[in-house]
Amino acid sequence: MTTRPFNPRQIVILFVAVGVAASVAGCGRTLVFAERDGVNLAVRTTGTTPPLEVNFGLNRTIATIVPPAGDKSGNPNGDAVSMFAGFQVDNTFVPKTALDADLQIDTQFASGKAAIAVASNPSVVAAIVSMTPGAKIAAQADTAIEVIVAAISCDEKKTIDPGLRDKLIAAANAPPFLKTRKTPDDFRKAIRNSPGLVDDLYAVASKQGSPSC
Repeated sequence: MTTRPFNPRQIVILFVAVGVAASVAGCGRTLVFAERDGVNLAVRTTGTTPPLEVNFGLNRTIATIVPPAGDKSGNPNGDAVSMFAGFQVDNTFVPKTALDADLQIDTQFASGKAAIAVASNPSVVAAIVSMTPGAKIAAQADTAIEVIVAAISCDEKKTIDPGLRDKLIAAANAPPFLKTRKTPDDFRKAIRNSPGLVDDLYAVASKQGSPSC
């Protein structure tokens, strides 16, 4: 029994789609992240040695378009948006049961406001890029927390602006005790172990973005 292998035309189709998206992105500050995965499994039996051959393949294509922020002397100048990305493949391959294996492909990336918010936190960036076991959920939570802190700070997350803090707490219908947290570290500690609270605050902070004060 054989399965149809990955068709190279899929790569062409992907880049044609990205090319169309590029023409749209060129008109604004839009990042395009396109991804295509192809998996094939081929099993061949013969009367010769070896009697059974198994071939497993993975083909992955990723394309990213980051438009320029502007131009200088007719040439692109600076990036309009930022992005960190990570990719990880894990499997449970056991030699004795080679056909009974689980394959897991993980991709995660932070872009725009989220990427800017975590850029000054190397541990969060490393968790996004390295994709070590268990890092995916932690990276998502830490990224959300950094976006929240950025939304209530006027000096690159060095201090908390009480007015912005209280406004965010009210908009997210968060517990009033958070108003007693006066430093970014205290605020992070207060919400880090409360996923639901982080989600509520992030839902508001991600829309507001970093304040211009």
